[in-house]
Amino acid sequence: MRYFRLSLPAIFFGLTSLALATTPVVTVTSPAPGAQVSSPINFVASASSPNCASGIAAMRIYAAPGDGVYTVDASQLNTNISLAAGTYHTVVQAWDNCGGVGDADVTITVAAGSLPAPRFVYLTEHSNGQIGGYLVNPQNGQLSSTGQPPVWAHWGPCCIASDSGGYRLYVANEGSSDVSAYFINRNNGYLTAVPGANFPTGGWGSNIVVHPSNAFVYVTTINSTGVGSNTISGFSVASNGSLVPVPGSPYMVDQPLFALAINPGGQYLYASNGAPDVFAYSINRSTGALTALPGSPLQITPAQCTYCNTSYDEFNDMKIDHTGKYLIAPGYTNGVIYVEAINASTGALTPVSGSPFDDNEISCPIAEYCSGGTPTSLTVDATNAHVIVMNTIPGANDIVTYQFNAATGALTKQATTPPPYGTFYFGESGESIRADPSGQFVYGLGFQQLVGQSAVGAMTGYQVNQTTGSLTEVPNAPYPSPGNQNSEDGLVVTP
Repeated sequence: MRYFRLSLPAIFFGLTSLALATTPVVTVTSPAPGAQVSSPINFVASASSPNCASGIAAMRIYAAPGDGVYTVDASQLNTNISLAAGTYHTVVQAWDNCGGVGDADVTITVAAGSLPAPRFVYLTEHSNGQIGGYLVNPQNGQLSSTGQPPVWAHWGPCCIASDSGGYRLYVANEGSSDVSAYFINRNNGYLTAVPGANFPTGGWGSNIVVHPSNAFVYVTTINSTGVGSNTISGFSVASNGSLVPVPGSPYMVDQPLFALAINPGGQYLYASNGAPDVFAYSINRSTGALTALPGSPLQITPAQCTYCNTSYDEFNDMKIDHTGKYLIAPGYTNGVIYVEAINASTGALTPVSGSPFDDNEISCPIAEYCSGGTPTSLTVDATNAHVIVMNTIPGANDIVTYQFNAATGALTKQATTPPPYGTFYFGESGESIRADPSGQFVYGLGFQQLVGQSAVGAMTGYQVNQTTGSLTEVPNAPYPSPGNQNSEDGLVVTP
């Protein structure tokens, strides 16, 4: 099939003109013609134009006639495209700098059960107590407003999580010591509070996570200025969406906790404010009740290096890879990434070979303790191929992509991405970077600081090159804060 034809003037020029025309040659190496594939689909193609000395100008992928889903101003492309199940007669087209057009057709069948496409992005606006929402273009990652004005949460919303299907949204609030809960309208992304919201936690909310079964929600709270307690609160989700405390909740701890994660199998919950202590629990998958694992808090040895704080390393975020084999945490104080193997039978933690991995982005020392960057937040892409780390100020202020070896847990640095412009600073919260459910995109919070003006919140987004780990900004990024706020703290991408 073809989407571009010779214009009438070109036809009138006659055979001599046609003989001199240039026609790019397009070669598609992935996907194979007739292949059955899973979404997202990896498109790899190149183009050349033997009769055009100035070469190729651009290439584009069409998922269907007139449906251009990806364009690059180059003679090669390597990108992932998210498509729903079905058969597609795709076209990869190229233009040269002499006016020639060429293309290659590839018919593929996208299997059911593929990774889900991204649908909505939500963020918390701490200072105005609101939640902002965006629609996601699943082909190119571009964001647009849902059309719903920012929704009231409660005082100081800091952290945010959704269920696995993208039907419900949960927000931990600092100032009001409670949890806001919403239904997500699957057609437009609008939020509606569930019956009885908001739900008390007894302390300043510091993180929130949803159990893989979607039946339970867990929140860490902290004692701040004598208000509240250091706890982990567990809630079961009632049929009407309201939250009911699980047996034994809240669970008291002796220190504030900021990082929180549950393994994909739903057996274990881990919470920490940094090495060496990681509080670990088994989860009763019938009731949601927590039982401390033997030896909890488990121990992670802080990095031992020239400029390290060898007795403590701050964790603001924590993730478990999609196989459930490894717990991964960014050590903000020492500029390293910890990777701990999880014993499937006991939940115990053991450092993998090479951990902690040096996030060596800047010359040291730059702070009191420093062996590299300043990793605040991280995410694992849905393909389990990359760990993507956000470094904030006063250190590197960049995003680093690591190749993740799912067999050994090892991290290998692949690419470094600077901020989109000189006055953009990446987010300082522990929920500032999150991957989408298809493995194509990653989104990050930050702010713009202009001299003599108040900081303004912003969010940027990137497409992830699955081969190289490099990040390319999605169209129209970065995006301003929906409520024009300077304090965007939590971020979630839903299917």
